[in-house]
Amino acid sequence: MLTPIDWEAFHKVFSSYLRLERSVVPGSDEHLDLLLSIGRDLREMTRLTVMLANGIEQDFYRFTEEMARDTLQDIWPCVRMSRIICRDLRRSPLLQSLAQDVDAFEEEVLGLNDVICDMMHCHGGVSKN
Repeated sequence: MLTPIDWEAFHKVFSSYLRLERSVVPGSDEHLDLLLSIGRDLREMTRLTVMLANGIEQDFYRFTEEMARDTLQDIWPCVRMSRIICRDLRRSPLLQSLAQDVDAFEEEVLGLNDVICDMMHCHGGVSKN
């Protein structure tokens, strides 16, 4: 048996569905674009961190105490900032899909930190500050 429909109510509901669809689909696309962009940035930062650590290791014994101090002054804030970035990315439930990229970046930052610590010990106890 067919029942009469309150067409006005139906159109309000249907309009709500359409608004929701319009807001969710572009929002999802924007979210995906953001994830892809952050993932690309993380992979690029990982690559650059590897290059930096390798470059320092390659010329490690060519550094004078002054060069080591200057280098550490420039690099240490980047290491601290990288740790904050990783912490914040891990805390965001929306960015859970980037866990592998965050892990890879964090691993290379830890490697760079090791190089920095080695440089501090090798070149006259240079301070991180």
